[in-house]
Amino acid sequence: ERVTKLAPAFGPGWDYLALSRSWIAEDLGQTSPARSAAVRSARKAIAMARKLNPKSAMTYDAEFHLINGDSFRGLPILEQGAKLDPDDGRIQMHLSDAYQSVGRMSDSVQAGQRGVELEPDAPYTQQQYIFALVYSGQFSKAKAEIAKARAKWPNDFVIDFADFDFQSRYGDQ
Repeated sequence: ERVTKLAPAFGPGWDYLALSRSWIAEDLGQTSPARSAAVRSARKAIAMARKLNPKSAMTYDAEFHLINGDSFRGLPILEQGAKLDPDDGRIQMHLSDAYQSVGRMSDSVQAGQRGVELEPDAPYTQQQYIFALVYSGQFSKAKAEIAKARAKWPNDFVIDFADFDFQSRYGDQ
């Protein structure tokens, strides 16, 4: 909020504000009385961010969070963001998850791998890639990625969860 007040023409500031406001709206849940005001606030920030920074995928990520849980509506939004900014690792991570949700497993793996290439220091991105590998049946590769991730982040709960998810579903595959 403060950055956009101090520098109202700074597009990246609006990008982050839009994303932050969309997270707030998402966290409120569908039944909160404050949700509609939070969504309006996020949509205003998204509109300003797109006006100032039209090639940024971050506003598409923000829009996706406003309808999170509906992969069929969210997928075209994420695809548009990835088309505008194919080098945004966060969009690739969410795109991987959305593809997985609709059964497009090879697309999920590709987007997950691209997300890891773009965001090599983000455990959440690595986790999504592992999920894509697991659910596409690439167990050996998933195990190798879990081992790599554990070496990089030995005590990270996100990687622990990816490993747990794999083990609980497929055991010694």
